[in-house]
Amino acid sequence: SGVFHHLSHEILPLLQTCLPPGKLPELTPPLCSALSLLCLAEGQAVTTEKAEESGKSASLLSKLHFGIFQFLSEAYALLSSRLTGEYKDLSTRFLEYVTTMGALHELKSQKYLAELLESEDRVGDAVGVLRRALAAAKKSTPSKDDKWIAIFKKEREDVAKNMAKYEKLNDSMMLQKIPIDREIPFPKGEKIVNLIPYTPTRVVRELRFKS
Repeated sequence: SGVFHHLSHEILPLLQTCLPPGKLPELTPPLCSALSLLCLAEGQAVTTEKAEESGKSASLLSKLHFGIFQFLSEAYALLSSRLTGEYKDLSTRFLEYVTTMGALHELKSQKYLAELLESEDRVGDAVGVLRRALAAAKKSTPSKDDKWIAIFKKEREDVAKNMAKYEKLNDSMMLQKIPIDREIPFPKGEKIVNLIPYTPTRVVRELRFKS
């Protein structure tokens, strides 16, 4: 992440006049900034996976996943704002990966938020959260088949099962109002991965002269 940030802010701005416009999107500052954000998202994803394996609280996991979603959203914003210009040659699979991973972590964040709400006997709120989450997930599901797309679809199926369970619980026992729109609780993100600045090292060779 630090290397991409260094390229984006220190190196590439000086080279823009030397590069043909639109031909090398990977050598533009905004794309390198987006790649830096993707590295941060991947780093937090690794930490979050370990937190899941160690059984951390639903509250923390919701915040961590939403933090990943925020990193990915910022990266996609840098890319999508230039899709008709200098970035029109970017791989659609790459862009689809960014959006699908963002949707996956947003979905997971809301799944854990619903678990937290259910544990607090706020089953109606939990149902509202998952209904909103699934509605958004359906809009984000790509048509092509791939490993990471399959992971997203599996997560969506798990969330649908949780929603059905909460709906049944609410209909039979809790009888709580299902919130809509702005009444629905929303996840809060927490970013715990920070960029480590890259400092280039210069190779200094000692010159020795024969006497």
